[in-house]
Amino acid sequence: MAMYPGNRDLTEQEIQALTKRIEDQENATNICYIGPSAASYKFQGIVDNKELTFSVDNESFFIITEED
Repeated sequence: MAMYPGNRDLTEQEIQALTKRIEDQENATNICYIGPSAASYKFQGIVDNKELTFSVDNESFFIITEED
């Protein structure tokens, strides 16, 4: 996967790639892109009927799941 420098908005293609990755790795549905933060890209989605926030680290691209 390409490295995306932090503190910038993603392109539509990058958003689609990260959305697909979250769907596949986290078994999530209804993923939407919220925007960049200082250290990650924020997405929201549903897993097991719970609304979750997914933070994709700008450097390592680890997905961190946060329950809302």
